[in-house]
Amino acid sequence: MYPDKTKVEYSFPSEETGVQIAPLLFISLIENAFKHGVSSSKESLINIALTCDNNAVLFTIDNDNFPKEMDDKSGSGIGIQNLEKRLQLLYPNKFNFKTRLSDRRFVIHLEIVTT
Repeated sequence: MYPDKTKVEYSFPSEETGVQIAPLLFISLIENAFKHGVSSSKESLINIALTCDNNAVLFTIDNDNFPKEMDDKSGSGIGIQNLEKRLQLLYPNKFNFKTRLSDRRFVIHLEIVTT
């Protein structure tokens, strides 16, 4: 359960697009947003957006950045690395994956060309 101070906003296609991608590609990105973007005492905002057209999928997620303490050993810390390896295997030269820290928000941009 997450605190009442956590707000999640999302935008997904309202209709079937016919675009298919490998299952569970976005799960580690969503997990990271909740793991590093939610505070028990401060307001937290997570934005998730997915758009599709005939040959591409664009997934963006941004969240507040509350870094873990150095002595916090929860989780393995390899989710994003594993995702990048998976993308390289499944979509070689057909994806653009970027992360950045901007104004105390962590932003992920993933575009996959499906044709």
